[in-house]
Amino acid sequence: MKGIILTGGGSAELQPLTCTRNSSMLEVCGVPLVEYTVQELERNGISDIIISADRFTAQTAEYFDDGRDKVPAFSFVKAGTLSGEAVYEAARSFDIPDGENVVIARGDVLAQRSIREALSFHRESGADITVCVTHSDSPEKHIAVSAGGDKLREVIPYPPTECCASELIMTGTVIVKSGLILNSENTEGEFYTDVISRLLNSGAKAVVYEEKGYFMQIREPADIIKMNRDIMNGRYPSGFSGIMKSDDGRFKGVQAEFPVYIGKNAVISEGAVLSAYTSVGDNAFVGRNAVLKGCAAGKGCYIGESACINGAVLADGVRFSSEASAEDGAVIGDNAVIGAGAFLGSGVRIWTGRHIEPFAVVKESVRRGDPRRLVLDDEGITGEINSVITPETAAQ
Repeated sequence: MKGIILTGGGSAELQPLTCTRNSSMLEVCGVPLVEYTVQELERNGISDIIISADRFTAQTAEYFDDGRDKVPAFSFVKAGTLSGEAVYEAARSFDIPDGENVVIARGDVLAQRSIREALSFHRESGADITVCVTHSDSPEKHIAVSAGGDKLREVIPYPPTECCASELIMTGTVIVKSGLILNSENTEGEFYTDVISRLLNSGAKAVVYEEKGYFMQIREPADIIKMNRDIMNGRYPSGFSGIMKSDDGRFKGVQAEFPVYIGKNAVISEGAVLSAYTSVGDNAFVGRNAVLKGCAAGKGCYIGESACINGAVLADGVRFSSEASAEDGAVIGDNAVIGAGAFLGSGVRIWTGRHIEPFAVVKESVRRGDPRRLVLDDEGITGEINSVITPETAAQ
């Protein structure tokens, strides 16, 4: 059995986090979402996996090249390639015989997938396509479907709230006969909307299979906070390490309300306060008396003394200086620098590499502006990456 994972893209709602990665590489409890999808496929007996990715393919491939016994293959597509064409290219590179069933899954969801059961249902019903669905209280945020019993009637992308007649939404898992996706004319457009609708209208037998397990698609940065919480409290059984449910003695003098996630080689200084469901990435540093309340800090972040971060999302390499603070919903892009004593209001977004001056009060998002020049100060080296430290810079 073969599986194709679609990982390209990233909505505007996820920026600046998706300026340097696709949405499937966003980390939840230190693990990219696509890794959870690989785990689910393997749990369901699918080990022959190909990942279709866009301009961030190299980044995704580098992550999986970690010495594991079975490394997923990759299908390279150009930026802007629609997901239908990505499925076609991946299926061709697999050299799949006509008539064989293929599992196609989204890489940007956190979901317990019932693929074995769905595959049995697919075979028993003699279907050409089986679309896995679940119930949702907000179908207007997803690709909804209309069904009569087990029969798929219509695909309804992001239906308006006032006229949404169905609570069923796609979970991103589809089982399809390979012959249907090996025809390039069938696969024009977006896979989950255009392609499935075209196949349905052409007479293919399409059914729905309802999945009962956990499901959440990442649509905005706040969803990272929600997913972290759901993994730490056991709503989604991840199977990965790093979640602390009690004090194991590693961090002396730290006040922590469990559970929390602490990545590899992270340093949590004495006097720091971590509330429940806080996530700190690999190689991050949290200074003395810093307060982290349910936030998500990425790999290599530096959080200075007495800083306060309340429900914010920090991408990798963020420098959050001493006594700075960020309110709920703030989002900070990779390698941004937040100066000492600065304040970021609720919902503010700081784009990749931007610098906020010390003691600034920021109530609107900062998208433009030049990265800060290289500076050596009491807290170390800050500023634009890949700069050269000259004698003149060191003397300033």
